[in-house]
Amino acid sequence: MDQHLFNVSNNSHSHGFRHLSTDSIRIFLIGISSIDINRLIECTTKSLGYRFININDEIKSKIRGNNENDSDSFRKLQLNTFMSILENLNNINVIIWCGDNLIDTVEIRDILRLQKFVVYLNQIQNNTIDNSTFADNNRRTSINIHNNYENRKLVYRQCSQYEFCILKDENDWTLIEKHLCYFLKTITNNKRRLKSDPSFFLSLTSNNLLTVDKDKFQSIVKGCDAIELRIDLLDSYDIDFIGQQISYIRKNAFLLPIIYTVRSQSQYGKFINDEQLIFHLLTYGIRFGCEIIDVETCWNDTLRYEWLNKNKDKHANIIGSIHAEKFDNIEQMLMKCSHNGLADIIKIVINSIDIKYILQFTSICKSFKLESHQNILSLCMGNKGKLTRVLNVFMTPVTHPLLSYASAKGQMSVEETQLLRQSLGLLESKKFYLFGKPIEHSLTQLLHQTGFDYFYLPYNYELCETDKFDMIESIIKQTDFGGASIAMSLKQFPLELIDYVNESVNITGIMNTIVKLDNGQLYGDNTYWKAIYTLLDNILVKSIRSEYNVLILGTSGMARTALYTLKKLQFTGTIFLYNPRNPAKAKELAKDNIIAVNEQSFLENQNIYLIISTLPSISTFTFEEKFFFHQTNNLPILFDVNYVPYHTCLTRQAQKFNCRLIRGIDMFIEQRFEQFQLWTNKVHLVRSLLEQIVKQKYDELYIQSFDT
Repeated sequence: MDQHLFNVSNNSHSHGFRHLSTDSIRIFLIGISSIDINRLIECTTKSLGYRFININDEIKSKIRGNNENDSDSFRKLQLNTFMSILENLNNINVIIWCGDNLIDTVEIRDILRLQKFVVYLNQIQNNTIDNSTFADNNRRTSINIHNNYENRKLVYRQCSQYEFCILKDENDWTLIEKHLCYFLKTITNNKRRLKSDPSFFLSLTSNNLLTVDKDKFQSIVKGCDAIELRIDLLDSYDIDFIGQQISYIRKNAFLLPIIYTVRSQSQYGKFINDEQLIFHLLTYGIRFGCEIIDVETCWNDTLRYEWLNKNKDKHANIIGSIHAEKFDNIEQMLMKCSHNGLADIIKIVINSIDIKYILQFTSICKSFKLESHQNILSLCMGNKGKLTRVLNVFMTPVTHPLLSYASAKGQMSVEETQLLRQSLGLLESKKFYLFGKPIEHSLTQLLHQTGFDYFYLPYNYELCETDKFDMIESIIKQTDFGGASIAMSLKQFPLELIDYVNESVNITGIMNTIVKLDNGQLYGDNTYWKAIYTLLDNILVKSIRSEYNVLILGTSGMARTALYTLKKLQFTGTIFLYNPRNPAKAKELAKDNIIAVNEQSFLENQNIYLIISTLPSISTFTFEEKFFFHQTNNLPILFDVNYVPYHTCLTRQAQKFNCRLIRGIDMFIEQRFEQFQLWTNKVHLVRSLLEQIVKQKYDELYIQSFDT
């Protein structure tokens, strides 16, 4: 199976993060208050599942009973409240909103500087409405910065290690919340594990991304696994300007890791050879949450190792890079690029026209091994070095025709590189299939082929409408077979055709995915349960997984898949199992916290939070209306696994009673995402695109046509 630049878990929403130890995380947010900012922080805290503390609210509640209005008393109240909160946090993950005036107290500024995660929320001033709780200057302890925004920003930055920039004129606060969640997850988690497998990064050459059209930018980054922001090529090195460039990338290429690079003139870049300034600018990369920082090897050891050791436990992976015409001792340069094991990636680049030397250089780099196991990126600039870009698999730098110029001579686009690899036999063509009958209206081909094309992969996804297993057997034995989806209509797939399967297949009796592994073996999986897991994980929050009950309608393989998923979710509440057509069949699956239901009336007053219907789409089953009136809490959520038709009898009834719905189309998309992940390990980079395309087509076929 192909792998992505970052090692990611089976849950495609994880974005490759590995959680820190069980130690609690304290995040302090500072910045200018506004109604929007306050709401943003509250929503972000809820999304992350952290506890939220607004210190200004705490202080405000204490002021009501305090008759002392002088600034010294107020400063003392601020400090005492702040210290009291810190002393009583216990072992919990918490976001503490400090607002804009807490930094006026010197002692609090000193405490903030000692904290691990203090984030300055930087919103451009003309977007900001100062809505501070304490606008009265008499109540503010003076450091003479109340009316000077630039001075105030300086103090915010002195008190913080990180900075989240809001793109100028951005008013989509849902999007900002999404980006802030990602930012906070990035800085509070360990480094992402890097995979030494096929990947590309786009080397940007724009001097100001804010002038680049969104559609053009998204075309430029197509097929890439990361984006290199060349700070040395920007119009300005001002921290706010750089922050806005990063915010632009986050908005228009969400989840693509940013490689933060300040390329010096001695290394074929544009920035002056001033190592003090360069390392100062590199710190901005850490501050803004960039995932990868390029640290040139050419600078003096003292300054270089001081910076590297200071940031070695931060979130960012480090590239150790060197660029030269040629090297007398290639192994020695590779060792130097490792930064004594502090680098996660080695990038070594030559600018030679000597073919013999280029081949020697490539051979040495390919065979070079370090105990610290860094990934090696070895290239030669110029036309004669293009072959090195084809042979270099891990993090190959690319350009795009829509860029005004390439950042290095000999750089090619993703499409050009993939075509050359294919012509040289380095990238094999593969065929993927949907097996089943009938399947002519399936949206599976649209989703997978769009994804393959996005990454310029020479893969074709075809429909194979059949229920003949001998035909399927002949296809999966072909050398160019890459994998397959299996429609629900194709039941009892002979597992003897598969080398080994995931445990979910044996437990649920469903296999809907085949993967051809690199060693030629065939692997079978059930991605339905992973899709159900993803859809339910946020709904069945951990705090209610023992307090509420779930009802599953049906006893088919999909019902067993739902039961398997609830077990994986560690759901310990009661699970009622009811088969309206044959209630006795539920007894076969009843055990532990699973109760077979014989009559619908038994379900009344049972505190049911979620209903999962695995009944066929043609089922006419509905509840007696009193069922909805007799639930002890809120109306239940209905999850109907059928995606065609859009409406079933049960979903119509649930809509009538204003129940929340999870529709089958959502499960369809999620389980296909899981298949794409197994085949490419790149699904999180194209989730939004594929979901948009599939839902648009689904709307045309099954919603608009039905309504008309």
